[in-house]
Amino acid sequence: MKSLLERHPAIKKFWRNNTGRRGYIRFGLIGSPDYLGFTRQGYFLSVEVKGGKDTRTEDQQDFATDLMETKKGIYACICNTDDLAYFQQALDAILVSD
Repeated sequence: MKSLLERHPAIKKFWRNNTGRRGYIRFGLIGSPDYLGFTRQGYFLSVEVKGGKDTRTEDQQDFATDLMETKKGIYACICNTDDLAYFQQALDAILVSD
């Protein structure tokens, strides 16, 4: 995922969004995705990466819904290579529409 975000021409800036808990200390926004960023066209981008049998939490689903419906951002949940290919096609489409 990181390599796609680093090299795709539609991406202007992105960063790893670390969230979690260490002992009693919780850090990061609950439900926020693994990567945040912006496209060159100004869209806010958020990408959640899941492996194996991992699924999104309710907080992650709420974040995605809020972003897409209220803020008009781009959200992707990548669980397998098909999802990754579809996400890359979506980024390519952003370039064409510009």
